[in-house]
Amino acid sequence: MKTWLGSIEGFTLLSMLGILAFIGYAFLLSRYFLGEWAPGVGAAAFQMVGLLSIVGGWMWAVLAARDGSRAGMTAALVFSALVTLIMLYDIIFYSPVRYGWPLVQIMLWVTFLTSMSAAISTGMKFSAMR
Repeated sequence: MKTWLGSIEGFTLLSMLGILAFIGYAFLLSRYFLGEWAPGVGAAAFQMVGLLSIVGGWMWAVLAARDGSRAGMTAALVFSALVTLIMLYDIIFYSPVRYGWPLVQIMLWVTFLTSMSAAISTGMKFSAMR
């Protein structure tokens, strides 16, 4: 298991699962929370640009890292750690969630666990590149 976790296949699979979980969590947040918290077109545009920046950057990083790019591996580590920290913040300050129960709460934990696993796998792969 340890060798698979640090392999390129493990890194790719866990990173893609983390990306998909983050997209699902963002969709649920926009459905249940962001419309009430920050209504308007400007807030929706800000959310969309932020989400696309994180997801697009993370996807680029995974693809570049698969080709052996050290910069791609560094960026993949940064993006997976960023999403893990965002989820940890939501768990500490907003859990249990009051909206979309239990779907948003489940997706929060799934996203946290997959992005944390991706960060661990990326770190293992990054240390093996040295």
